[in-house]
Amino acid sequence: MEKQTRTSYQMKLAKGKFLLLFLFIFQVLAAQAPEVQKYKALVNDFTEPASLNPNQKAALIQKLKAYEDSTSTQIGIVLENSLQGRDIIERTINISREWGIGQKGKNNGILIYLAKNDRKYHILTADRTQGRVTDGIAGGIARRNLVPSLKVGDYYTGLDKTVDGLILALAGEFSADPKNQKGFPIWIVIIIIIIIILFLSSKGGGGGSHRGYRRTGTYWYPTGPIGGGGSNWGGGGSSWGGFGGGGGFNGGGAGGSW
Repeated sequence: MEKQTRTSYQMKLAKGKFLLLFLFIFQVLAAQAPEVQKYKALVNDFTEPASLNPNQKAALIQKLKAYEDSTSTQIGIVLENSLQGRDIIERTINISREWGIGQKGKNNGILIYLAKNDRKYHILTADRTQGRVTDGIAGGIARRNLVPSLKVGDYYTGLDKTVDGLILALAGEFSADPKNQKGFPIWIVIIIIIIIILFLSSKGGGGGSHRGYRRTGTYWYPTGPIGGGGSNWGGGGSSWGGFGGGGGFNGGGAGGSW
């Protein structure tokens, strides 16, 4: 009887030690995990000093808000100083899931993430946007539209062009890099581009220097300069309801460094 009591006590002691060890490891891992800050808008610049000035940030928010209003697809932008030693895919998934980028039940979100001091970027797609924005297309958009501007420190232009590329891809108008399309004559691509430019130029009207979007069916296409018209929600996105609780972020997308 005494032996059984001693054995039972030792088992309880071992379980207690195991529980304390588990709690200690959990606390250490939690302390090491970078905090996910609360979002303020569709564009969140957490870098110090800020990489985007107020006018640039407002312009990006306006473009993303207009696209969201038309399609319900949410594209979020995050700039941080550093990854703090973490994997960039892990970081982008963490932010996207925590914020719920995209609409609930639709899983139609995209996150453009920059780690400024690490000189790394990643475009993360949810499962419902991966059909149009495949990993190859996301990588092509980044290499053509984002990286060249990041190399010269022009964050706004890079992000602005990247958003345009993603919108075109979601509309089925952006393909993978030409080098991956063997046997397709490049002169046909050039002719198509010229025709599209001439067509869009003939449709653009009025003055002004801001770029806008023209809706065709269920998609928005970047157009030439449009005139007049102000935003009824303000540069800071005061009427924006926040991210919609989307999910489906499982590592799709592409990233790299500059």
